[in-house]
Amino acid sequence: MKSLFGPKLTFKDYFADILFDLINIRENKNVSQSVLINQIFFTGYEAFNVMAIISLLLCAAIILQGHAVLVELGQKNLIYTILASTAVRDIGPLIISFFILARSGIAISTELGNMKVNKEIDALKALGISPISYIVTPRIIGMVLSMAVLAIYFSIIGVFGGYIVSNVFNPLPFSEFFDNFIKALSMWDLAFMILKTCISGFAIAVICSFHGMGVQRSITEVPQRNITAVAHSIFAILIIHTLAIIVHYTIIR
Repeated sequence: MKSLFGPKLTFKDYFADILFDLINIRENKNVSQSVLINQIFFTGYEAFNVMAIISLLLCAAIILQGHAVLVELGQKNLIYTILASTAVRDIGPLIISFFILARSGIAISTELGNMKVNKEIDALKALGISPISYIVTPRIIGMVLSMAVLAIYFSIIGVFGGYIVSNVFNPLPFSEFFDNFIKALSMWDLAFMILKTCISGFAIAVICSFHGMGVQRSITEVPQRNITAVAHSIFAILIIHTLAIIVHYTIIR
């Protein structure tokens, strides 16, 4: 743990400390439940309204643009495949990852950076409390759990939004629409949705908290670290989603 508070904070040591903490989570009494609950509330619950609007608008736009083209091509049923890809497998998780990075990732980096400047981290260490266990690990767990819930929520809202828009062009019972949508969806789609969002949430939380904890003494370091955290997180998100797409279309399909 010494590397965490020294002038040379390495990501390798930081990541190792976090993994050790997560593996021994049951025996770790320093993990703050209040920090975990607050992170879930901020990242998950408070983002519900915005996620619902984004999901509705996204799926509605794709249905509107795709319906006319697919009807002309005589492939109207492909709209369910497109909706499954949009709301569940590919675009939805990516949008959620970028949104949570812009909202919660930067918040984590800023908060931890300010705590470093205000010597709150040093105070925890003086009390014999591991800062990673107390303020970092709960945030990572909260981020991952919130991302998983948001992914499911995004998909549900997107499906209902797609149904409403589809009804404008082709009125049909919800049971028939839902049955066609389920046929276009596979268990792998659901698995990849949860997997991509959880891994992305983990990456965002680790990278942003690392840069926040990397702040040394000056408050001016906080925005600089935030910029770096965003850049590194975006790169990680794109790598995660690209690899998932490659695996899905080359191995599973």
